[in-house]
Amino acid sequence: MCIRDRWKAAPDPERALWQGLAQLAVGLTHQRRGNARGAASVTRRGAAAIERGATAEGLSWLGQAARRGYAPAQYRLGSLYERGVGVSKDLSLARDWYLVAARAGNVRAMHNLAVIDISGLAGPADRGAAADWFRMAAERGMADSQFNLAVLYARGAGLPRDMEEAYRWFSIAARGGDATALRNRDEVGAELDAARRATIDAAVAQWRPAAPTRAANEERYSGSRV
Repeated sequence: MCIRDRWKAAPDPERALWQGLAQLAVGLTHQRRGNARGAASVTRRGAAAIERGATAEGLSWLGQAARRGYAPAQYRLGSLYERGVGVSKDLSLARDWYLVAARAGNVRAMHNLAVIDISGLAGPADRGAAADWFRMAAERGMADSQFNLAVLYARGAGLPRDMEEAYRWFSIAARGGDATALRNRDEVGAELDAARRATIDAAVAQWRPAAPTRAANEERYSGSRV
């Protein structure tokens, strides 16, 4: 008996579970056929149905979606392992899933991976790798990564100290109304002459984020600074 038949034949208490499994199966089919929009939509509906009362099954299907290369599922698994939601907290495993998702273009995963790497939460701290991932996420519009990248430039942590780059990235981060980024921009700017600040300000006014890989990012990303 296929999943759809079990859904129709199941007693009422089990119908939500089988409906969720059926929707997830369809989502995976969409993903294998390259229909990322269908995979994202159906997988989210299926995951929501399963999570209402069948966490283990939901994690199992989410894992299958992740192993089939669906970057948003990989990011979600990383987040669950990082926070210990429904699974035992495992920062090394969280990092592994974030790395896979980040390489596929998931911007939230890039940022979270950088946080883990710079903090040494899953092994030796690696400021250089963290700076690279913060930069990739920052260039794709992640405000938290823009702020953190500016901090690294200002401190010379993981990359050479560069107050012009620090000023530029604090300025970009401040465009969303971040008061701390604005204050830090002004502090860093005090080390630059007025002409150099004006040149950077003009460049920042024209700056636009790179378009993220659409299929790898199912949600908007901004979030709280880490």
